[in-house]
Amino acid sequence: MKLGLGPIPLQGMARHELERLATAAVEASFDSVWVAESRSQGVGGGLAAAALVAQLVPIRVGALVDAGVYHPLHMAEDIAIADLTSQGRLEVLLRGGSDEHLQVLVAALSGAHLRFDGRELRVPARLDVNQPVGAAHRPDVGAAASWRARS
Repeated sequence: MKLGLGPIPLQGMARHELERLATAAVEASFDSVWVAESRSQGVGGGLAAAALVAQLVPIRVGALVDAGVYHPLHMAEDIAIADLTSQGRLEVLLRGGSDEHLQVLVAALSGAHLRFDGRELRVPARLDVNQPVGAAHRPDVGAAASWRARS
């Protein structure tokens, strides 16, 4: 069994307090430490905070992110950068977001050529997204919403 500390809400969280909690998670033998943004309360930056925490602790870091408020290609880029800076220790849990958003995000993170023509989103040609750590590595991304792959 693996245990993670969090998610630690970023609203009202000072940097020194976040650093203290992350260090305490390591000292208490947690396997990961998680941060949570809440765009509905005006607090974003979950991936940036996870990347910061990854510089402080040797365990896995997670971010609970409000997926529906970001364009999936921008989110894919942010996830890839946070994964690179965490040396492959990033985990992401997505809250919200439509099936189309999640399909585009997963496709963009896979590194495959992406062309998407949906009801909400249209991606005429794939933008270059920084690839996560290692050729075969993809950050662990879970979704709190369901999605189906289109054939």
